[in-house]
Amino acid sequence: MENLEEDSLYPTLLNALITGGLEPIAQAAFDYLKHPFILVDAEYNRLVQIPNEPIGDMIWDSIWENDGVPLNLLQLFSDEHLLQKNYNSNKSFFANWGSLEKCPRILSNISVKNSIVGYTATLYLHDACTEHDLAAIDLISQVFAIEFQRQNLHVTEVHTMWALFLTNLFEGKIKNHKDLAQWELYTKHSLNRDFCVVAAQPYKGTSEQSSLPYIRKSIESFYPLLHPVISDEYLYFLLSDISSNHSYESELKSLVANLADYNLHIGVSYRFSDVLDIGIYKDQATLAVANGSSSADPSHVYFYQDCALGEFFLGASEHMNKQNYLHPAIHELRDYDKEKNTDYLHTLSVYILSMCNASETLKQLHIHRNTLPYRLRAIEKIANLDLNDARTCAHLLCSFYLLQYAE
Repeated sequence: MENLEEDSLYPTLLNALITGGLEPIAQAAFDYLKHPFILVDAEYNRLVQIPNEPIGDMIWDSIWENDGVPLNLLQLFSDEHLLQKNYNSNKSFFANWGSLEKCPRILSNISVKNSIVGYTATLYLHDACTEHDLAAIDLISQVFAIEFQRQNLHVTEVHTMWALFLTNLFEGKIKNHKDLAQWELYTKHSLNRDFCVVAAQPYKGTSEQSSLPYIRKSIESFYPLLHPVISDEYLYFLLSDISSNHSYESELKSLVANLADYNLHIGVSYRFSDVLDIGIYKDQATLAVANGSSSADPSHVYFYQDCALGEFFLGASEHMNKQNYLHPAIHELRDYDKEKNTDYLHTLSVYILSMCNASETLKQLHIHRNTLPYRLRAIEKIANLDLNDARTCAHLLCSFYLLQYAE
């Protein structure tokens, strides 16, 4: 095998460095290797592709058409562990599995000061890959690193990987804290504790301008790292570092203000501390939108905390016969009120839903303070109740909530 020092690669690359620029180095690599060659940055944006045209390879042509590696391909490469291997490899390697089984490539990364700044791929559709080829691409990657550093191209925010990370997170593909730590390493960002999920859905019948892809693109222009994820006709956002009320409300207020022009229903989940629980809180934000958008609330911003109780009791009532869960006193008082033209059931409902707070009950019923004790004694007698019994009051509370949310 001919040593690299003795063949034409060294002087060719040296001349490319003297000329300056990434394209002369890529052209030198193509001329030497005689294989299609592509260079992308750390965000997987296309920098140089030789030949600069479609060649009938699906992956190559897709990168050429999109001026970079599209998100669906990044997702595929991540699922096949190609991204992870390329990120962690100290040397180039031959990839011939998964989507690359029939169109293998030599993959390599370009590192400056221990930070990945780009990647190369060299197609080997028909010829066998040799150790000499791998050594040549290692050298080519080192020369690219010199040029990246000379042009100060190594200062970059890895937004594309961040977008892929958030998509995987919302789709439940990041299963444990080890995987999470690895993704934080890829993206060069760490998630601060205390999160909430925001879901947004356009009003029914809104214009094409309010389509989800359009809204997402617009939002990314003023929130580069937020990257809304589109899923099931919703836009989802992950807000982090909301440990204090002030920062939470401030960030949420800013987000809502920027969403105001897009005619959106917005749902907000509870706060949570473990980002791997995101699926639970994604559902909460979605339910908040579903409940709020069907209500008369004009604010268009809905909090799950305002509908959580309703969701709980509605779910319970769907699997039970009403006669099985309502306290019998409710039927007895309803019949008594109908016969005697009294209002005892309403009085009991207000009293129980006020957590047996006499002052609050008087305020809501607009009655004299001496009237309430009289009514409560009558209610206890008619329905054979003891309103000092905790279990009785708990059963009544659940019954009234079930009636409130199920009817």
